[in-house]
Amino acid sequence: LGWLTHGLNLDLYSAMLEPQLRTYVLLSRLFDDDKMLKLRICTQACSEESVAMDEVVFSTGMTATAVYFLKHGSFSYTTCFEMHTFTNVGESHPLVYLSERALIASFKWLHQGMLRSTRMGVIITVNKEDFYRTLAEYPEHVDSFELRSADRLAWIFDRFSAGEIVPEDGSDREYFNITSMESGSPPLSDFIPD
Repeated sequence: LGWLTHGLNLDLYSAMLEPQLRTYVLLSRLFDDDKMLKLRICTQACSEESVAMDEVVFSTGMTATAVYFLKHGSFSYTTCFEMHTFTNVGESHPLVYLSERALIASFKWLHQGMLRSTRMGVIITVNKEDFYRTLAEYPEHVDSFELRSADRLAWIFDRFSAGEIVPEDGSDREYFNITSMESGSPPLSDFIPD
């Protein structure tokens, strides 16, 4: 690998991340729209990190700054209402992503649960700030991504009846934590099974 040019190294890194990132439909559509944008997102907005056993990746109430893709390992995601276990991700369990609202919500999203590794693993993060900085370099895709994001967010809020309890605007919406609300609807969390 030491003999590869810088450009080929970037292509290789992008090719290694792409299968996991394509599990998220909004990124998959962007990748289909523009190969150079895909390369830039993979190399500028993404990072791959190893996590140790029992390491907390994020906790309830923390500001969500990225989407998390579970690449390998076993993880537990726990909220006040439920617990999801993802064992043998990348082997016998399908790939999973969490905290997509960090990327698609115009307001600051707070994590609604805790993600913890239950054995050594690997995660891929797409940092919101780096993602939007990269997307801004391709202005022809900004509007379409924002429209798709708004549609996805509306679908999530409709599915979980969150539209009725999330403030429409104002400072309350910026720091909204849905786990502090009591309603008869299913709880909205960082993990949204399709």
